[in-house]
Amino acid sequence: MINYWASWCKTCVAEIPEFNRFYRKHEQDPVALFAVNYDALPSPQQHSLIQKLNIQYPSLRSDPAFALGLGDIVGVPVTFVFNPQGELVNTLYGGQDLRALEKAITDTTKNG
Repeated sequence: MINYWASWCKTCVAEIPEFNRFYRKHEQDPVALFAVNYDALPSPQQHSLIQKLNIQYPSLRSDPAFALGLGDIVGVPVTFVFNPQGELVNTLYGGQDLRALEKAITDTTKNG
């Protein structure tokens, strides 16, 4: 699961606690969650912002969209859900809560 967010996006910032809850709940499970900052800030600024916003899950330093075939990311927040084989199986637009994230994972395990 890869979540794109931006510091200027109120919805993105508001959903961070939900992603933190999801991450803590699944820390020992075979579920991966990564953040990607849409602001394209230099690493020191990005690190400072991640600490300030208390993002507890891993953040990728570079944007994997091209490598994963996601195309251009044109809006945030957006969360991409992949199955264990690395195939994109769902795209979640807008703010997410714990229930929606759990459903996305459940749907992936049923269909993937």
